[in-house]
Amino acid sequence: MFVAQLASTAATARLIAPDAFGAYAAASVAIAIAGYFTISSMGLDILRRSELGPKTVGSAIVLSSLIGALVLAALWFIAPAWAVLWHDRSVARLVRVMAFGLFFASLASVPTTLVRRRLRFAAAAIADAGTQVAGLTLSVVLAVYLHSALALALGQVAIVFSYLFGPQCLPERISASGSTAPKGRRLLTYGTQISGIYIGSYLTTMIPYWIAARSFGMAILGCYSRADRLVNIPLTYLSSSVTKVLFSALRSGSR
Repeated sequence: MFVAQLASTAATARLIAPDAFGAYAAASVAIAIAGYFTISSMGLDILRRSELGPKTVGSAIVLSSLIGALVLAALWFIAPAWAVLWHDRSVARLVRVMAFGLFFASLASVPTTLVRRRLRFAAAAIADAGTQVAGLTLSVVLAVYLHSALALALGQVAIVFSYLFGPQCLPERISASGSTAPKGRRLLTYGTQISGIYIGSYLTTMIPYWIAARSFGMAILGCYSRADRLVNIPLTYLSSSVTKVLFSALRSGSR
């Protein structure tokens, strides 16, 4: 996946103008912040439990679906104001397109968490690699025809959409049934606490992006975001892989 990501970044850098990359970076910031409000960190609560009942899983699926839909609606209406903040009207369209990817990711969060909880790392790795490569390839193909950041946004949505309906996730979704308010409150409390910690850390990384855009323009932001992405690709894959494995190995004894 690292090689595919690197190749895709290099290819799209030649096909898409720097200012379009800047608009994509600005939209990505909005999506990343909104992602914390989907409370996807509920999945960590599922991973850490020693025992897991169907009502807990059902509650998590209901919550992730409802919250994902609310966040999608909020992004749709907030997108124009976010574009004004970055002085680029094209950001609004990108935010709205990428918001659907965030919604699909929210729907897939519980099934994919169950795959890792059951230590099916091979299935998870194959699904991750396959969908990532397919989505990145689609981004490059679309970039050839569109020459805009919309190609990147559509490729990102395609990655999440294809993973949501992958064969490794469908059995996990079908096996989950039932939900209760107490289970939902516990999941929501834990997820909110973890997301609150993460969002504070992420906001500090957003500041350089906003300063670059407001001070030097979207083209400079595009160059900065591409360089930042290339440097952090290895670290991102390493840290996410370690986190997935370690949380899957933990069992707290809570139900």
